Amino acid sequence: MWGGLGSRVHYDVMEVYHLPTGTWDQKPTTGTPPPGTRAYSSVAIGKDIYYFGGRGVGGYHNSLHCFNVDSFKWRELSPSSSDHGPMMKACCGMISVHFDGEDYLVMIGGKGYSSINTPKQPDAQYSVYGRCNEIHYYRISSDQWISPVVTGDRPPPVYDFTLTPVTNNTAVMFGGDTNNGMSNKLYMISFTKTSVDILEVPNPGGSVQWPKERSAHSSVLITTSSGPHLLVVGGTPAYDAWLLDINKRKWKELINLPVNVTERYWHSLSVWSVTPTTNWIIEFGGDTNTDTAVIELRYTSDNDWSTSVIPLDQYQDQLRRRILSDCERERKFYVEQLQREIKEKEQIQQDRDKEQQQLLQEKATLSQQLDDATTLLEQAEKDKSTVELEYYKKLKIKDAQLLEEKTQVEKKKQIIAEDYEKLKLKIAEQLEEKEEQYLKEKQIIIADNQNLISEKDKVIAKLTSQVEEQSQNEKQILTGLKKKELYIAKLVKERQERVLKQPIKETSSIGPQFNYLILSMGSTDDTHNDSGNGAGETSERTASPINTGLSQESVTDDYNQKVQEVESTSGASNVSNESTEDEIDQKPNKDKRVTLLYTGMMYHEKKEVTEWMTEWMTTFSVVRDLKVLRRYLENKHPEAEQDCPIVPFKYNEPDGILQLCLQDTPSLESGWTVHPDQSPMQIHQYVVDEFINDPMCSSIHISVYAKPGIAKDPLHCPITLTGINPSIVIYINRSPPPSSMSSAAVTNMYRQFSSEHQNVILETNAVSLISSSSINIQ
Repeated sequence: MWGGLGSRVHYDVMEVYHLPTGTWDQKPTTGTPPPGTRAYSSVAIGKDIYYFGGRGVGGYHNSLHCFNVDSFKWRELSPSSSDHGPMMKACCGMISVHFDGEDYLVMIGGKGYSSINTPKQPDAQYSVYGRCNEIHYYRISSDQWISPVVTGDRPPPVYDFTLTPVTNNTAVMFGGDTNNGMSNKLYMISFTKTSVDILEVPNPGGSVQWPKERSAHSSVLITTSSGPHLLVVGGTPAYDAWLLDINKRKWKELINLPVNVTERYWHSLSVWSVTPTTNWIIEFGGDTNTDTAVIELRYTSDNDWSTSVIPLDQYQDQLRRRILSDCERERKFYVEQLQREIKEKEQIQQDRDKEQQQLLQEKATLSQQLDDATTLLEQAEKDKSTVELEYYKKLKIKDAQLLEEKTQVEKKKQIIAEDYEKLKLKIAEQLEEKEEQYLKEKQIIIADNQNLISEKDKVIAKLTSQVEEQSQNEKQILTGLKKKELYIAKLVKERQERVLKQPIKETSSIGPQFNYLILSMGSTDDTHNDSGNGAGETSERTASPINTGLSQESVTDDYNQKVQEVESTSGASNVSNESTEDEIDQKPNKDKRVTLLYTGMMYHEKKEVTEWMTEWMTTFSVVRDLKVLRRYLENKHPEAEQDCPIVPFKYNEPDGILQLCLQDTPSLESGWTVHPDQSPMQIHQYVVDEFINDPMCSSIHISVYAKPGIAKDPLHCPITLTGINPSIVIYINRSPPPSSMSSAAVTNMYRQFSSEHQNVILETNAVSLISSSSINIQ
């Protein structure tokens, strides 16, 4: 196993799972691994594992790499390029097929940004959200990309589905994420050297079992004596497990598995055939539950399946028991089958012996009668002269009767044999009738269970409707609160204007004898804050008076009282004391390692927006020259937005270390997830000095995720900066993604609110500045 998404993933090693012991091990690799470190597609051919596409540094990729399990060496087959092959994408399906003694790779579907990608494939479809239904072949021997002819029921643009091979040139495809939401469609796909034929298996509905819609699930092929089966585990939003009989195209739900097995998505499955009737499925990674789990799937003698979970601390003991138990069970099965056959043959032989014994007895009786008759005939011949002719005739009649009786016995024997055959056919018919009756009763029970499930779904739908209605009421309340907040901000603004106008009038009414005061107003740098409180951030230069003889006693008490009211009102805003670029003067002196002044700044960049997840990449960068960072953002990240104040600081010690501590706070709102991309989060002083013109080398990246509809409150996540002077706490501020209304409507509403709120902050700062000036009227 290689790659994946996580803070502790190392891409220069391969994770190896030892089946006999159930333990993981890391082994170093050589060569250059693929750039797509997550959401890639892989398939094994012999001792080579092929990796295609995925997401990593720089976004989506379409490179193809090969990894050899003997040498543990990477080899690049096709580099990531926008000139040829499939589009740069992730979450697609890939399998291997075999034609005319050659191996091919097949890639289907996936997701990427089609605007900066390879030329579109003819007859393929591409959605605005980046989904596609491309189908490509890759001929390994000639390093050649091929577009086959597609016939049949071609799926719509889709990603996060499963594509599982069944034979050398057939596969089964299930589920995925489409433009119309999650899918539970099932496709049977056949491949030839130049074409692909796709057949959609219809969902009969009704009482027939069929899995729910899902994506990001995982599946493997289970092979038994009854034919191939497809095992599907997890996925979102349906957390369950299903088994498909591919030949009969019938689904069966596996209901005895715990949630730590089924409640996963973006996870991996691998199957190990322990015995001919026992399979162990190794499950790892994913979302919600990530630890290793071992599922046991056993095919019983009565054409049924049993499931269980193997505890990891009993792995080897259970493995030995399963092997011995399965061998013993198999031996016992064949012994019982042999004994049944022997008993049947013995019963048949006994019946035949009994019939033969009866026939022998009848034959002996007839023989005895025939001997007696022959004796009488002989005696009659001897005494012919003395016995009357009539008596002789009686003997002849009796002999004829005996012969007729013998013929009748032979006929009875034939009738008995025919009756025996009829009896066997009748017993077979009765057994078939009983089996049909049993299947009908089983179907009735299944139908009853489906009705119960349907009633349960109706209750769940009703509860869901009630929850949505309550959520709509909450949104209406929040809308009212926002209107009230805008009205309050307007009142505060009007009150500030009245307070500003009154002191100016009083001052202008006094005589012309006064000292001059010149206020040096610095340039302000207003940055938009995307946090939930809606307050902007301002930076200003301090006002320096020319005449220091002016005092503040001449300002009236009523004026001071009104200024204090305005200041208390504006205190509700989050105004950050942010220094501008002109104040951050890097002036190295003799001890450069201690007295150098550095600047830190946090900014956000939206990475991905889907119907169920919004992702930002939050970056904190440290530089010596703020202009270098601003130029870098303008060139490389023009869409990035700044958050929190600009932080000027000095390192506490020479070659010091700036430590970012993400605080575990119970106030982290529901639906938000914050994950650092490295641990510990440190920025060394010598790195900033060494790469003075490259801010990326002295940056810390943090991934922020929000689930639409669940994350309803803004995110205000604190981060403590230590190892510097002064120490400071900054915050990650994010607004929740929209759920029912559109993103554009939410953005416009927020900008209008933020603009009015920032006007209040600027005017309040102006009043505060005037109140801090000293006016001496003579």
